Amino acid sequence: MVKYRKILEHHFNGMKQRTIEVAVGSSRHTIRDIVNKAKERGLTELTEEMSDRWLEDYLFPEKRPQAKGYFQED
Repeated sequence: MVKYRKILEHHFNGMKQRTIEVAVGSSRHTIRDIVNKAKERGLTELTEEMSDRWLEDYLFPEKRPQAKGYFQED
């Protein structure tokens, strides 16, 4: 599972993407996507209720499964 909260915490604290990559074990591509989506959404700080699941749904709503657990076709 991607550690959205940890990635954004490190990013907001000024950590470089390569360092975040080592710290959380995610690829730089994944980190870049999360950071860019957070910027697009205007996310500048994290609150207590922003769990990994919440952040995934907020940043990537297209990843949410549709009815009966299937992803929507392209």
